[in-house]
Amino acid sequence: MRSWFLRTEMDLSIVIPNNNRCKELELTLQSLCKQTYPGDQFEVIVVDQASGDGSRELVKKMKTPFQLRLLEQDQKYGISVARNAGMEAAGSPIVLILDADVLPAPEVVEAHVKAHRSSPGGLVCGRIMPYPPAYTTYIEQVANPEAGLDRGDKAGPIPFYQASGGHLSLSIDTYRKIGSWDPGLQRVQDIEFAYRAYLLNIPISNCPQAASYHNHPRTLLKRLEYAQTISWWPVLYQRYPEIKGIVPWISSFEPIKWGYDSCSSIKQKMINSIYSNSFIRWFLTQILLFLDHSRFLPKIIRGIFWRLYSGTLTKAFRDGQRIVSKNQDKTPVIININE
Repeated sequence: MRSWFLRTEMDLSIVIPNNNRCKELELTLQSLCKQTYPGDQFEVIVVDQASGDGSRELVKKMKTPFQLRLLEQDQKYGISVARNAGMEAAGSPIVLILDADVLPAPEVVEAHVKAHRSSPGGLVCGRIMPYPPAYTTYIEQVANPEAGLDRGDKAGPIPFYQASGGHLSLSIDTYRKIGSWDPGLQRVQDIEFAYRAYLLNIPISNCPQAASYHNHPRTLLKRLEYAQTISWWPVLYQRYPEIKGIVPWISSFEPIKWGYDSCSSIKQKMINSIYSNSFIRWFLTQILLFLDHSRFLPKIIRGIFWRLYSGTLTKAFRDGQRIVSKNQDKTPVIININE
């Protein structure tokens, strides 16, 4: 690992993991240049993993009102490794983890600093909302799939499964208590990290004043590919069996538990099972791709999209369950999606 920086202590360090996200990273850094908080009181550390798209050159040449630092890693080790490296390099007692494709509003830095000064020791989750310019397809525009990331405008405690490492701040001391992000998990590492915090009675809160926007364009096929990452949830269940059934939106993808599930739950699981069929998913995909070009029937597109997406999630989750059941003594590598 190589780094270019002069380490000085400030109020806040921002860690941005990056791998070939030069365009998104540039917009994120530009947004950080417009913060209401004084630029000489926070720093930004970009942890770049083997990018070949000009990301490193961008960081080295960009002029910013804050101290901009670059850590270079020679391979794509994964976002957990990047976050951990950034935490260790931070020159401030408070660290904000920000994905390269998350655009912060001008008040983000100020909001996180205030949150930790008023109530130190917790995990503070910033609000993540859809970024309309990132919806480059008609399907995305009418389905609005990024809306699910938004925890709303109500401040206060949130459950561990709503915590997102894409916009999260914590103190170095809290990080030491929880431990590092697990590099062995390709996905669900945010949930696993937050659950360890929960077990230590570390508060997790939503901070709507720290608003941001998810700048990640995806085609339909890319979004369906990303849905496969839910296959890592059974790995989490294998590690922490006590959390089974307590995450509302995940439970609908599990097989029916006769005599335990409610009638509404059984109905939803049966519907998801139908749409998880390979032929039905292929058929719905072809319909959506056709309608995407024609740009009409938005309500129908929205309905088909969410049925297809739920079916894809169900198939991926149950595939993950099958793999975990065959590998009871070790954590399996289920899927590797390079994004």
